[in-house]
Amino acid sequence: MNPRCCLVIMLSGLFSLGCSQALAQASPEAAPRMHLKVAGISGKITITGSAEAKEVSGAKEITKDGDKIRVSSRDEDLVLTVPASARVTVNTKSGDVKVRGVAGPVVIKSISASATVRAVGRGLTYRTISGDLDAGGINGPLKVRTVSGAVKAEGSLQGCEVRTVSGAIRLTGVQGLDVRSTSGTVVASGALPNKASAEVRSHSGDIEVTLKAPDGLKYSARSHSGEIEVTEPGKGVKSGEGKVEGSHGKAGASIQLRSFSGDIEIKITK
Repeated sequence: MNPRCCLVIMLSGLFSLGCSQALAQASPEAAPRMHLKVAGISGKITITGSAEAKEVSGAKEITKDGDKIRVSSRDEDLVLTVPASARVTVNTKSGDVKVRGVAGPVVIKSISASATVRAVGRGLTYRTISGDLDAGGINGPLKVRTVSGAVKAEGSLQGCEVRTVSGAIRLTGVQGLDVRSTSGTVVASGALPNKASAEVRSHSGDIEVTLKAPDGLKYSARSHSGEIEVTEPGKGVKSGEGKVEGSHGKAGASIQLRSFSGDIEIKITK
């Protein structure tokens, strides 16, 4: 074989190998991500992600099992710093929880703790009986279960599944919506892509939804004793009692709103 051809083949192989290694290093899934699991009882728990951090710091005792890191606390407060690429799971009884700046996903489970969450890259799950949720900068799906807590969430919410009994709900940046509430007011805004579906049900709470629907929207609103109002660009306001249904544009997405005694308002924006 021509020596020049051999040299070209060798250089091509080395170039391909180098590219593969570079892509592996750049991919967030290439290396195992740390999974921090925190168990608490009544102490406050604060977790902050840092691009400079390589390990978990701030805890007296840390248990390691591969990529899983476990930290536990009873009554004392915890202030932890973790790598920004970490995923986080917190189980606590009554200590409030703060999480900021991690890739996620983040899961928080409690009995009576409130949670404040900021800048999470892969979604948030929050379950409690009587705590409030204040979440901002959430990218990914949102799943919430609470009995008497208020829920406030903002971000690029690629799917919202919320269940509450008596807490008010305010969601900003929704791309999908599935909400059930007994007596809390529901306020949601965002955009529904083509073929997306959304549903909100509240027994006695008011419902207010503001949506962009670039591919059109089919809507159905029903309330046993509340008033219904629908605002469409270029068409003004449509109001009624009992049931109001219709479509805007090509009806590429759909939404159903149901309330027994609450008012319903739909605002469709450009």
